[in-house]
Amino acid sequence: MNGTIQTESISDMMKQKAFRIVQDDVREWLHDHGEHENTTGACALFAFFGVKHLRSQGFRALIQAGSCLWPRVNVEQDDGVMNTHFGYEWDSSCLKTWKPVFDENRIRMPEIHVWCALPDEGQIVDFSVHCFPEQCERRAGEKWIGSKPPDFFWGGHEECLAHRCRYTPDYVAIRWALSAIEFMTGEPT
Repeated sequence: MNGTIQTESISDMMKQKAFRIVQDDVREWLHDHGEHENTTGACALFAFFGVKHLRSQGFRALIQAGSCLWPRVNVEQDDGVMNTHFGYEWDSSCLKTWKPVFDENRIRMPEIHVWCALPDEGQIVDFSVHCFPEQCERRAGEKWIGSKPPDFFWGGHEECLAHRCRYTPDYVAIRWALSAIEFMTGEPT
């Protein structure tokens, strides 16, 4: 086991507890930094606090960043024309023209998604997927008409297939996200 916890031994109740802890940590951080407590659009903070919590529980947890897509319509609602998925498509060429906007403790992110990975278990842990329906309407101007995503996603390849979601990490995106998180939190990950 090498000091790590096998995900099969993690109950759904323990995963729910982890989600609540991370969600509370993000809300507290936002409140302490004079931000509104709406956690939508805070995937980097969810990933940062997620990694901290998962490590405290014995996991080898890492920050991942890149592209992520989740279905906003159910299969039977697909008319063959509409956008079926919502997400963030990372393109490292955007960094050539993208100019970061900083305030006291936040950075405006390029089109990117940030999540946690448990590489020893082959698992993705994304504590921010519950924010996607609101982001879909706000950023893409489209309603989320299908089944809502779960509060969080914790799974591997098979679970991604079952949810029809896709996570694609990118080395440059990860490096960028780590720098942005350290800028925002003052802590390396």
